[in-house]
Amino acid sequence: MKSSSFSFIIRLIGLTIILIIWKWFIDQHFELMTELTIIIGGVIAVVPISFLGRLFLNKYPLVEYTHWINMIIHFTIMICLGGSIIRAILTYENWRGVIIPFPKEISLVLVLTSGFFIMITTLYLALRGLGAPFALIANSKYLVSDWLYARTRNPMVLAIILFLLSLGLFFQSTWFIIWVLTLVLPAWIFFLKYYEEKELEIRFGNTYREYKAHTPILLPINTKIQKSRRKIR
Repeated sequence: MKSSSFSFIIRLIGLTIILIIWKWFIDQHFELMTELTIIIGGVIAVVPISFLGRLFLNKYPLVEYTHWINMIIHFTIMICLGGSIIRAILTYENWRGVIIPFPKEISLVLVLTSGFFIMITTLYLALRGLGAPFALIANSKYLVSDWLYARTRNPMVLAIILFLLSLGLFFQSTWFIIWVLTLVLPAWIFFLKYYEEKELEIRFGNTYREYKAHTPILLPINTKIQKSRRKIR
């Protein structure tokens, strides 16, 4: 009980720190080179963070250790990647590049639609997994493998990527879209493949390995879609 309370307090402090840092990113005004360093560097930082997390998982491959490793890794990634995304959205006009003549009305619909899917995939994972999508808040108790999660292992990440691409179209920014496709997407996939898959294998064992074998990591294009619509323990 004491350990659970201590963990909750640590997570709450961590979440508070993240929100404060994000607020700081929102309030700041940087020179263009500093902006680009944050926007690019924050995404690239996901790679060494994922690498470091994997090293710890390999050294301590036990469920009780993943609790704390996950918290620290997600804490640092949320700061780096979150700060990068915040600054990119706030300053895109300074580095827009070639203007894309895409209708604002259509792109706004895409933004709202993908934003809606972020919300429902997040809520579904939280409710079905009895935890939170971000390990800094709480590790999911169950592996969710039904509904959209039967077609892709990461529908929430897919929705976020589509949301950012939709924003790029709304901003009519060539460089914003290139940034998402060449930096954000590869970095996120690296995190999922190199760190998160290992962490989930430790926590859920063969049930996750079976789920992974039949469900694509991101794009729902695999014909071997998992048939069961259930919550795997």
